[in-house]
Amino acid sequence: VDGLSAADAVSLAAMPGSKLVRYPRATFTTIALNLRPNVTLYQDVHVRMALLQAIDRTKLISTVLSGLGTRADSPIPPKSWAFSLHGSKAVAYSTHEAALNLEAAGWHKAAGEWHIGRSKKQVVVELIVPSKATNPVAYATAAFISKSWRSLGVLTHVVALTPAEFVGDRLTTADFQAAVVDINIGLDPDLFPLFASRQAGHGGSNISGVQSLVLDAKLIAARKPGTEAERKAAYVDLQKF
Repeated sequence: VDGLSAADAVSLAAMPGSKLVRYPRATFTTIALNLRPNVTLYQDVHVRMALLQAIDRTKLISTVLSGLGTRADSPIPPKSWAFSLHGSKAVAYSTHEAALNLEAAGWHKAAGEWHIGRSKKQVVVELIVPSKATNPVAYATAAFISKSWRSLGVLTHVVALTPAEFVGDRLTTADFQAAVVDINIGLDPDLFPLFASRQAGHGGSNISGVQSLVLDAKLIAARKPGTEAERKAAYVDLQKF
């Protein structure tokens, strides 16, 4: 039997005569933050780091995926030949460090709510995701993240959308703050479509809209043909960046 949910797979494996065989896939479930200039909320690296630190990914995997998943410290799957443990620095779960990072970004907390600078308006994040019927794992992930960010004091609203609304109306037009997305990276990964500057326009595959000439050069170097050692070195450099 293939294609079961994580919970059903674990349940079936517990039955007499059943054996659970895990085959590594390369689906990267992540939060795409809109980094375009018109969305100012995530421009400070301290904010992006804080939001990541506030998520207990180990607990997320044990609950949402029934333990059948691997924490992502890089967009490249750990089972891929291109993955580098040295180049993929792990970010530990810490709500204390997350709060310090928000303060470093100029945020302040009042009555359990975060505000930017001297603004009296509470920070609110809209997290879009495919509907539960369409993608139950992504939906459950969004619910977990929303609870995590709310616990930190960042009010988060989950907005579930149909596939047409999620992709056609929101992602391709860059009309979102943050989105939970599934991306099939592949075990021989090519990150160019996801992060190249020229893919950041409307309809492009660079969902987050990040633009960096330095990153572009590293993406091009990583996808160039070469020996295994040359390609590995290029990917280590890319992951460090």
